[in-house]
Amino acid sequence: MPKVMKNFWRNLPQSAKMFLILFLLGLSIIGALDLGQFAVNRPEKASPTTEYYEVRFIILSKVDNEPINKAEVQFIFDGAPEPRFTNDDGYVGIDIPKRNDIDVVIKRKGFKDLSRRINLEVDPDRTIIYYLEPNEKELSYNLNTNYKEGDLIKSTITEHTQSRWGDKKDYTSLNETRTLQTEVLILEIEGAEPSKFIEKTLLDQTLLSSELVGQYQNVYRTYNYNFAEKGIFDSTSILCEKQKGVWSRKLINVTPNTEQAKELNRSWNWADDYQYSYPNYRVKLGDSWDVFRYGGGLLENIALKNSSLQARLIEITEYEGEKSAKVAVKGTFELGTFIPNYDIYQTKIKLINKTFTAFFKDLAFDIFLDTIADSIHNGDFQFILSLKERSEQLYKKVADIYSIVHKNPQKLTLAEIRKKVANSVIPSDFWGSDEKLLESLESEAASYFQDLQDQGHFAEGKFDVEGEVYRSLDTPIDLYSKTYFSSTIRSADEISDGVITEFTLTQRAYINRRE
Repeated sequence: MPKVMKNFWRNLPQSAKMFLILFLLGLSIIGALDLGQFAVNRPEKASPTTEYYEVRFIILSKVDNEPINKAEVQFIFDGAPEPRFTNDDGYVGIDIPKRNDIDVVIKRKGFKDLSRRINLEVDPDRTIIYYLEPNEKELSYNLNTNYKEGDLIKSTITEHTQSRWGDKKDYTSLNETRTLQTEVLILEIEGAEPSKFIEKTLLDQTLLSSELVGQYQNVYRTYNYNFAEKGIFDSTSILCEKQKGVWSRKLINVTPNTEQAKELNRSWNWADDYQYSYPNYRVKLGDSWDVFRYGGGLLENIALKNSSLQARLIEITEYEGEKSAKVAVKGTFELGTFIPNYDIYQTKIKLINKTFTAFFKDLAFDIFLDTIADSIHNGDFQFILSLKERSEQLYKKVADIYSIVHKNPQKLTLAEIRKKVANSVIPSDFWGSDEKLLESLESEAASYFQDLQDQGHFAEGKFDVEGEVYRSLDTPIDLYSKTYFSSTIRSADEISDGVITEFTLTQRAYINRRE
């Protein structure tokens, strides 16, 4: 500061100094206020009050009306979107300044995006419900839902088997249809599967139609038979219970016969009859999984060998009003030698036994008639005389035919003689009271097929499989299934080498569930 100014400041009166200081201070404050550096004591401008709308949403699944949590809801108004996320109840809300409308985008993995424009003047302060449509390719499904105590499973299974072996002229053809109707009442649950239940068999019946065509003693013959047989547990109820990891089965209010006792005492578990091959994880549309075993039907409790059998989830749909997963099954598998379950194959063996016993009897009788006709044609009266030992009535019938043939000036042909013999001689003439011969035929047939059962009827067999299943997504059952098996099998016995088998298994089921 120049010396003159110092002297000037020093020589000012005290009152003048105070005035200058206050004046300069005032200028500084005014400058600061003009620059906006101080707001103290600055009068505020009046601003209008901001109004807000509360926008609220509940987001539900379009499939089952269940809340969707963690869905991202983007509210788009001024500037960048403001994301919010729904809670476990599917609820989300936001306060936004009053405006005419607002754009909303809702996103959730597994569902299709939803975009909406909301007119706030029409829908102010209101909770809006939106439904998200599932993206089927992203959703996953549980095909192994749990049973519940009190579940009543009603099921009808139809097994149709066609088997044929031989060539075009000499062959045996069997057509078998089994109908099994059951009701299973679940009493107790352990983990994911029942541990105690009652199985009531309303009907277990198998029908067998057969045709046997072949050349016997230079004559082609055809034999047709139809037999029916009830299963060993038809019209019975069985209590099945698992204790300490071991299953036991016993008839209710009935003493088991020998056949029933043999089946009840064999090793058994729930999975043998009721558990099909489904993954223990959630699957998506298009997912495939290997089928290592097949439960139920002819292949009950059979482990598959060299299997390329796969199942694939192809569609989520409805079957008779119930939400279900449509599963396609396709591939091949092989069977090794196995001992079949007694209850299923006992019925089949009885039917085969009846068929072949009837066949052996009819064939023996037809060959006997041919032998008589040949003896008459050749003039062998000694054979005719030997028939007296079997039956006097039989001898008289044949002797009369012999007399007619040889007194006729026009000698009859062998075919004409056979026709006369067939029209005159009846089976009772041949069998008479020879119960031992009948018993031996029946015993021979029974022994033959019991041997097949004991050694395993199929030694080798490769099956081609194709089918579809409608699997319930709410209950642990197949609502409907139809599976087609075809194979050319080399049998354990030499007679039926090269058996062509076609087998179709159809099942319908549903659960009555107490809520």
